[in-house]
Amino acid sequence: MTNPEEMDQSALADPEKTDESEIADSEGEELLLPQEVDTHPEPSRKLNLTVAGILAVGLLLAAGLLSAGAVLALTGHGPYSEVGLSIRDISRAIRALEPSGFFYLGLIVLLATPVSRVVVLATVFAWRKSWTFCALGLLVLVVLVLSVLLGLEV
Repeated sequence: MTNPEEMDQSALADPEKTDESEIADSEGEELLLPQEVDTHPEPSRKLNLTVAGILAVGLLLAAGLLSAGAVLALTGHGPYSEVGLSIRDISRAIRALEPSGFFYLGLIVLLATPVSRVVVLATVFAWRKSWTFCALGLLVLVVLVLSVLLGLEV
């Protein structure tokens, strides 16, 4: 193994010389530089933009619904009622312009946004045959679903 102090200083001074063949020790022998091995390639730019879009749309939709509920509550428009967590009750409350319907739907959209991200990523990893990441995504999805189911029973 060659001592780094013995390397040709002119080769190190030039940042453009990063090729293995351009860096040599004082005896003229080529030094082997560690190669970066990309064992887990980053998801493509398109996937990153898709996931970012899903998160942005979910956040904006949830914020809009929660804001609408807040405006309705502050203006006293529509009675405030305890709405159950069934879709029928939430849709009835929204049609009646009850703030609670907007609050519940906004919270559901906010909670569903990261779940949709996990579903998209697991699907893409399965399509790319990246089974390790697909399995991890599905594991996260199972944990999220179990959390919701256990939370509803309490």
